[in-house]
Amino acid sequence: FPHYHREDSLLNDAARRRAGLKTSADLQREERFLFEFATSRATEETILSYARFNEKGEDTLASFFLSGLTVTPCETRVRPRPSRRIPAAMGSSIRDPELIDRLAQAHKTLGPTPIESFLQCPFQFFAARTLRLRRRPAAPADRLDILLQGSILHRALAEWTRMPLLGTEIFDQVFEDECQRAHIPRTYRAEAVRLELVRHFNAFISDSQLTSRWPSRVEEKFSFPLSPLLAIKGRIDRIDVGPRKEALVIDYKYSAAAKIQERVDQHAAGNLVQGGLYLLAAEKSFGLEPAGMLYCGLRKEVMWGGWHRAIPGLESLGESCTPAMLRDLMNTAAAKAVETFEMITSGRIAPQPSDKDKCRWCDFRDICRIETVAAVRKAGA
Repeated sequence: FPHYHREDSLLNDAARRRAGLKTSADLQREERFLFEFATSRATEETILSYARFNEKGEDTLASFFLSGLTVTPCETRVRPRPSRRIPAAMGSSIRDPELIDRLAQAHKTLGPTPIESFLQCPFQFFAARTLRLRRRPAAPADRLDILLQGSILHRALAEWTRMPLLGTEIFDQVFEDECQRAHIPRTYRAEAVRLELVRHFNAFISDSQLTSRWPSRVEEKFSFPLSPLLAIKGRIDRIDVGPRKEALVIDYKYSAAAKIQERVDQHAAGNLVQGGLYLLAAEKSFGLEPAGMLYCGLRKEVMWGGWHRAIPGLESLGESCTPAMLRDLMNTAAAKAVETFEMITSGRIAPQPSDKDKCRWCDFRDICRIETVAAVRKAGA
């Protein structure tokens, strides 16, 4: 309120006027009358508000009727005032010995993604992996999100690696299966997304940057002990196996080129563990000699990044390195994984994101109250 009435696209104002029906201008005048009546009844003050975002999370506009009023804008974001006194917040950690033991049992097996989730934010890991909270299901029109698009491409590329002669037919079948499984309505947007994914799929199978012809193994599950208390498990998108049992590990990412380079840089800084743990898996689970770890970005253009030994056919991909450098990457990832396990089992659950820009994509941003951390620090100072 007030509602903005547009001219009907099928029965326009001229036709409605001839039929004796109200036109959009008539309806708009009624809205103006109701608005002026409502805003002129207060004896002291009138407060007007509107939703900043619609149900899709997009910005909304305030009513155009406000342009004729003298108003004092307020940009302060508010929360409902509690009806009872809220006690002071306790420390964000788990200290009970029994609960600590349960944490150790619950997370005695970890994958690279959960470990990196904890490194991004302990509360994110706690909510998703310990409490196992799930986000509200998306509306049917929003189910074909970026995560599902990435899953479709991953599965289609795995099937194509097994049966390359089928080409795009594989993608079409995978897309259809995933849409049926997720109950995605076949709308204009779904078709637009399908065509975009087809372009990315065809761009990959036409890409000639990776010229080695080693046989490939796809969707390989692994599990190996990293310490007496911790085991690592996961699934590798693709392993190309050389004639001397070398392993070139490839991980697909539905990301643009900048994100692939950022991931490589974060590995170099010791903030990510996936690459090193995948190389350890190739060695410990499959008995192969680690020869390289490559990330392949599939969005917009095919982008390769990572590290590999001097292997013919890989000259233009990623960074050439020595076996010692690969070993260092593996050892660093293993040490970081053990350190993360120790922090998890120490009861650390505080909302402490390493990259605050990623908070807007977090499923738990509305319950962690990260904005209160700065306020508490300021009050303490």
